[in-house]
Amino acid sequence: MTNSSRNILLSVLFVAVPALAAAQTPPAKPARPAAAAPAATPRPRAVVSTPSQTAQFQRQVDRQQLQNAQNQSNVRQQLQQNNTAIQRTNTTDPAMRNQLDNAQRSQQQLNRAQQDSAARQYETTPSNRGAVAPSRPSTSGQ
Repeated sequence: MTNSSRNILLSVLFVAVPALAAAQTPPAKPARPAAAAPAATPRPRAVVSTPSQTAQFQRQVDRQQLQNAQNQSNVRQQLQQNNTAIQRTNTTDPAMRNQLDNAQRSQQQLNRAQQDSAARQYETTPSNRGAVAPSRPSTSGQ
């Protein structure tokens, strides 16, 4: 590339870049619109009643107690699964392993049934309508 062609290219860039930047900026808005549209009438707002402070506090306490009970149940279930897994690992008799597998499977089914029942009961409680039921913990299929 020669010096003269480089100079021409640079001069074109110096002119073109600010022109492109100016073309991308939005046009200035007029100070006042020519004819103002008629103001729309505001829609009436829905009246929402909030529960009293005592009711809100009691609901929060109930929710926390439910969460604590679920956490304790989850820990108990996890410990039981771990104990069964340890027993299965330490067992050499195939018949005993099969019994432990069946016991663990039936216990998991029982746990799922209890969790589903609790979720249905939570959803049908009048104060929880529309609320999302607490999720059940993921169980690993051992």
